[in-house]
Amino acid sequence: MAKMLRRWGAVIACWLVILAALGFQMYKTLAPVEAPDPPKRPLKFASAWQTESQFIIISICTDLAEMAYYSSHQKILGADFKVTAVEEKFSADPPTYKLSASLPGGEQIQQVLEVRTSIWDPDLYRDWCLAFKPTARPEKIDVDEAVSRLTNPTPRVLAKFDRELSELGLKQMGNPSWHDEAALLLASLALREPSGQFFQIRQELCSLCAHLTMSDCLRGQNPASPCHVLAQAALAALYRREDQASRLLDRLPNQAALVAWKNALSTRLTGDYRARGQGTLLEERERFIAEYSVGSCAGGWKHRNHRSDWQQLADWTRFAYATMPCHNDFPGVGLGHEFIENARPAEEKELQEVCQAEGWDVSETELYNSPPELCLSGDSAHPRVQVLGRSHWGWFLQRQLCHVLLADYGFLANQLGDPSGAREYVREAERKYAGLRLLPFALRHLAQDERSYHQALDEAGKMIRSTPEQVPALAWNWLFDKRDEFPGYMPDSIRVVNEWHNHNPLPGTAYDLNPRMNHPSFVNRPDVMDRLTRMQSASPHDPVIYCYLFKTMDEKQVYDPQRVRKILKPVLAYNADAAFRMATAAGLSGKKADAWMQRAIELNPRYLYILMSQSLESGDLKSFEQDFERWLTTEPDRVTVSGFAHPMIEIYEKSGRAQKASALAELAADTYSYRGLCAKADLLEKRGQWEGALELYARVQERYGRPAPLIGALKRGSARNPKLKERLQQALEAVPGGLQIYVPTTNPPEAGVLVEADEEGLRKGDIIVAARGYRVQSKAQFDILDGLEPFADMQLVIYRGSSYRPLGPVPAETYFESLADYSSPD
Repeated sequence: MAKMLRRWGAVIACWLVILAALGFQMYKTLAPVEAPDPPKRPLKFASAWQTESQFIIISICTDLAEMAYYSSHQKILGADFKVTAVEEKFSADPPTYKLSASLPGGEQIQQVLEVRTSIWDPDLYRDWCLAFKPTARPEKIDVDEAVSRLTNPTPRVLAKFDRELSELGLKQMGNPSWHDEAALLLASLALREPSGQFFQIRQELCSLCAHLTMSDCLRGQNPASPCHVLAQAALAALYRREDQASRLLDRLPNQAALVAWKNALSTRLTGDYRARGQGTLLEERERFIAEYSVGSCAGGWKHRNHRSDWQQLADWTRFAYATMPCHNDFPGVGLGHEFIENARPAEEKELQEVCQAEGWDVSETELYNSPPELCLSGDSAHPRVQVLGRSHWGWFLQRQLCHVLLADYGFLANQLGDPSGAREYVREAERKYAGLRLLPFALRHLAQDERSYHQALDEAGKMIRSTPEQVPALAWNWLFDKRDEFPGYMPDSIRVVNEWHNHNPLPGTAYDLNPRMNHPSFVNRPDVMDRLTRMQSASPHDPVIYCYLFKTMDEKQVYDPQRVRKILKPVLAYNADAAFRMATAAGLSGKKADAWMQRAIELNPRYLYILMSQSLESGDLKSFEQDFERWLTTEPDRVTVSGFAHPMIEIYEKSGRAQKASALAELAADTYSYRGLCAKADLLEKRGQWEGALELYARVQERYGRPAPLIGALKRGSARNPKLKERLQQALEAVPGGLQIYVPTTNPPEAGVLVEADEEGLRKGDIIVAARGYRVQSKAQFDILDGLEPFADMQLVIYRGSSYRPLGPVPAETYFESLADYSSPD
């Protein structure tokens, strides 16, 4: 049972946990954050800020100072104006900063800022804003019209509204209603941010916070408008504080546009997709994201809204790509082609729409790399206001583009199995998007050779050192994940992730938790469990928090089924992963476990995976057949079906249902997946149809670059048909060192495969010396031997300690993650 759970855990795990599965080991070279006096702390970055929290505080305070000063003096403070924020006690909780700035004429502004609430809480910066004496010049603005308009947040609507607001900015800098609209516009853009590995909305949150603070200070004792309360709720939702956001939403009246916003933000906070709302784009998009995250990819995609004016928006493929790993559920070939045909063109279309609506005539690279700017820029002679402007739009679009490049490449290389097409895709991307600041973080995954791989890491390191605030946390994390085909390489320039993210999570937030919960500055804390529990209490629907809470509970061996139910109670009605966790807590057996398992399957038929795996492992073929045929009626992705087809084909064939076996084998092979082609080839081989089987194995080698199944078939076939021996000899040229029968010895091994971490009966330090009766001298050779019989378990011989021992059978579908070449040090 434990083996089955390990094998299929990746299939059912939450996507945020899968993306973060790099784990603490990738950071073992990083020391926890030190705590010397700030003045003595060596500079790690070329920027004015040395930590993420310091960047956030300086950004907000600078923006506020500029806007408040301009509202009073109609002048820009200028390029020489600087805000400093020095952390008094490094890594203290809550952190405290000494703020200072000099006004024209020499007046000094100094304050102490203690971050006792959220680091993006507008109340936190109220005194700082008031120190610059903002002057209120309220004018009537129809904020209700803005709230309604932004329920249809297409790129054209957002860009046109941005242009209108920005053009009014100089006249309206003292108007609290103008700042409320600006804040809601910023929230509308941030809510469109999926971007997967490139997720980053720090800049938008800082600007949003600054506008809300200005509005508070300018409004004085007057009540906040519904637009202001709504923008505050959106801000809290974006930095993932469900309790704060919910309280604010409850204050809003039940006007049509406000109800649409309340529905959308509630769906974002809870993941509960069941309430459809009024059908605005804002509501439909949030429902799509939530439903897609807990259902199958193809199923969720079919339920997206197909209104003609929404269908071509980039939002759908962005969020689909970002949520796929929720259940290891990548699209089938047909749906994948639809994604790849639409995703990048939709991004390029949005770029053109934004430029047209904003009136910009700039090159793509110039817009994508627009340097971050404050709301006010220029000088007193030529002041300029931008709410979103090039800075927010450019970096937003660049993150989405890099996100799509990785997803498209993953489909071509892994799902479709088209290495030549994937390589051409990379070459085109390098040519077309050369110069994008974030491109090296994508090329780290896409690099086709060691030189390009090293170059990508070097360029990424330069950006980290020069502008760390522009680097998404997860993109940074992935630099530490070594690629097996290239030797380990990690420039020193990227080894400062823990220094930059010194407060994890960011004070008073659950913002961007996925990458942060692998930083030593979080996991090394003695109070990690207490912090997770408090965070889960504040945001009970957040899947990242409860997944990591369970992970930590398991590691600390304090797993309590009653506590599991208490934690999951808010999401049990609609979340399939939560229902499965309840079944797991009940031991995956008995009436309670069965009931929860059936509930998980009702919500997401993919959980039939677990029952099928359980039946196979126990030898209950009757149950496996029933579950498989039930699954076949619900599973729209034939590629996934092809991966599970082989055991069912064998059941049909052995029970005399040859026609059913042939039909399923044909379905599997038609997907052109690796396991689908091998499943049909295996059936033909067992029926004695050698030429057909060999043709399919040859397709496997051609498409996937894996010669092992063909070599294995030729070896088996040549024993019966000597004519195949010549083809076997040609095929064996692909095997490093050839195939040599293993001869037992008592001497320590001179070569083999080193196991670098415990997995599937292997222990760290074991050396694999034989597989399937043949000598193993390298990892490449082991991969060949592993694939000789794609559906047969494998016997190994390992060297452990000072002796040899047999190991197995190792299940055929086992994926070894921690193997490396071994050679004797002597």
